This record gives sequence, structure tokens and C-alpha cells, in this order.
Amino acid sequence: MRTDMNLCAYEIHSLSIKNEQIKIKELLAYGTNAFVYKVEYRDRSYILKELFPEGLSEQRVIKRDSTGAVLYRLRIIDKFKWQRVKLQFLLSIYKNRLLQRNLAVNDCVSQNVGLFRTNGTLYALYENIRGKDWSCYAGESLEELIIRCSKIAEIVYRIHRTGWLVMDVKASNFVINATESEEHIQLVDFDSMVRLSFARKKSKFYCSSETAPPELLEGRGRDVGVNSDVYSLAAMLFKKICGVSYNECKTLSLLMPFIENWSKERQSKFVNLLKMVLCPDITRRDISAIEFSRKLLELLR
Repeated sequence: MRTDMNLCAYEIHSLSIKNEQIKIKELLAYGTNAFVYKVEYRDRSYILKELFPEGLSEQRVIKRDSTGAVLYRLRIIDKFKWQRVKLQFLLSIYKNRLLQRNLAVNDCVSQNVGLFRTNGTLYALYENIRGKDWSCYAGESLEELIIRCSKIAEIVYRIHRTGWLVMDVKASNFVINATESEEHIQLVDFDSMVRLSFARKKSKFYCSSETAPPELLEGRGRDVGVNSDVYSLAAMLFKKICGVSYNECKTLSLLMPFIENWSKERQSKFVNLLKMVLCPDITRRDISAIEFSRKLLELLR
């Protein structure tokens, strides 16, 4: 999600749904496909996602009129582009709701409570999550980073158990609600998720180039599996620790200044764990997300 807000000229400031007013309190972020607002509806606070794809806006396929409604050009190719992103938006909500109804993962995914078609576009309403996505956190200790990655790995494992792959594991897709006594983490983006049984039939995947494994970036669906998400977990942790993408630097030596106070044995265990999980050869990534989570926590004992 982008949070620089240099696109505020495109945001809306009020919205009416079935003659009921939604008060937009704050623009929180602008992602690839949607504005994300903090809103007030029926005297309660919610999160609202508005479908307004950045790419189509830049191509002038879509625009707003003076009332804030979304208009699109009438060329056939533009109609097709608009209908395609609307379908992707609806599929994301469908996947979110499937996981919501599954008691095994209900508590670790965002809670969609409404879908509206108005203003020329689509709106999805979510329970308000009192927190911020992990990419917005700074100043965490190495121990805090490892513990949070371990918790996210456990969430990913629970999702794997339902038959789904996350496919776009990155810090900005997980919201953390941290208090003095505890913290709660939720997955909030479902655009890229695919059924495990279907993943191997695909040749194109939507994922972050910073954390995605080679098989996703190269479209090798036959090699995709749960280990693909595990690679992304390790790449996400590397980025949080070092501040750079492993997929760009391709060296674990950047970790050393951050673990120099560890014993040689613990350093070796950590580096060897990441070396194995970040191996381009998926057959050598013989580890599940829950095993990765446990091995991370073992480093802190």
C-alpha cells in the first residue's frame, strides 16, 4: 500500500449507500487497485476499500466526475480492462469470506462485513483493525522481528491447511495490532491467493518481486507449492532486518552486522536456515511454514 498520499486529488470525501451516509474520516493508503479509508458508518468505525485502480487512472481509462462517481471510457478495450479489475476485486473478497467462515483461520484474516456497488465502482467494508501494517513499523529489535515473522509463518501455515497458498507474502499485507500486553496479526490482502490444487496449472502470478521465489517470478507453476510461501517468509524477514530485498542482493552476508552479538553457533543456525529456505531450487526447501516458525523461535532460546 502507498501511504505518500500524493494522489489525494482522486479520493472521495463522502459516500451514500442505500440512502445511508458513510462519513470518510481519513485516507489511510492507496494500493495498486484501491483507496483505503477509515470511515464511520451507523455510528461505528470501519475500514472501506474503494476500487480505483492506479494503473487505469494513469492510463485515463477511468476518472471521477464532479460528484466523485467513477467513469470509464467507452472503448471496448477499456471496458474489458475495467471489468477485469472489478472481477479481481470481487474474487479477492470471495476468498476473504471463504477464510472468514473457516474457524481454523477466522481470527487471523480481515473481516469483510459488506460489499456495495455504487458511485460507478465497488466498495468493500471491513471491521476496523486498530493497528498498522508491518511495513510501517520501525525501530524493532532483532528479537521482535523474528518473533513477528514466526507468528506470520504460523498464520501462513494455518492458511495452507485450508488448501490455499498466500502467494504474496510481504510485510504490508499483514496488519499488527500491538498493545503493551499482547499483539494480534491479520492477513488483509487476498488478491494473489490461489488454491494449492490449481497453482500448478498457472503460468502467471501476482506477487511482490521483493519477496517472491523464482518459480513465481518466472511463471513456473509446476514448481509452485507451500515452500513458495516459505521462501517469501524468509525474504520478508531478510528485508525487515537488512532494509534491502534479498532478491536484489542475493547475499546473506548483509545479515552479519545485525547478528554479530550472537554466538557463532546461533549465527550459523540462522544463516543456514535462511540459506536453505531461500534456495532457488524448491526441492531443497524441505520445510513447512510451521517448521520455519518453530526454528525461528528456537534461535531465541
